[in-house]
Amino acid sequence: MSPKSLLTAIALKPGLSHMRREMIELEEILAARRTERMCRDIKYQLAAARFQTALIRYAYVCHKAGFRRDQPRWPQGTSGEPKPGGRWSGGAGTGAPMTEPSANPKSRGHHWVSRQVFEKEPLKPETRKVFEDATTGPLRGQKHGNSREHMEYNKAAQEAIDNFKVKNGIARSEDMTPEQAKKFVGEIKASTDPRIRSLNVKIFMQEFQFYLRRLPRRIE
Repeated sequence: MSPKSLLTAIALKPGLSHMRREMIELEEILAARRTERMCRDIKYQLAAARFQTALIRYAYVCHKAGFRRDQPRWPQGTSGEPKPGGRWSGGAGTGAPMTEPSANPKSRGHHWVSRQVFEKEPLKPETRKVFEDATTGPLRGQKHGNSREHMEYNKAAQEAIDNFKVKNGIARSEDMTPEQAKKFVGEIKASTDPRIRSLNVKIFMQEFQFYLRRLPRRIE
């Protein structure tokens, strides 16, 4: 190596060392951000699980207390027979009947994988049944319809199933197995896509509030 080349290498060495340190720092920052994102995803899944558990618990308490949708409570503060304050009236409701579609016991509720997604896919009957059965169950807290949020949910679900098929080597929709369909349903439930997560959280919040408003102050 000539003296000139040697001097050039010596001059460049501090710069290279500085670049290496910057690269290491950048890698550490990216790793920290990935960890933070993973933690947020785990926290969301735990929160969703706690939320579902709380909703089921409240529904059980209301059922155990004998609550019926057509049976209002007498206003708190009334006393004497036959209207003991704060208790269930024991008869049919005197107010306007609840007629929203979600109050229909036959309603299957919110499909985790939208009908608009799986109904147009040429699936096997047993695979289609997985998607058909994968619902929240009857919804009491809201009117379940094709809102703008639901349309965005459908788009996100369509993108998700397309990506799922590519990722799992499913060339044709009819090749998807029931086991793969169950796996995809699980991915939708745990999805962090804002278009999917926001609607699912909103539905559970409305259900939670519905049962919370109707929870007896005490079980007698």
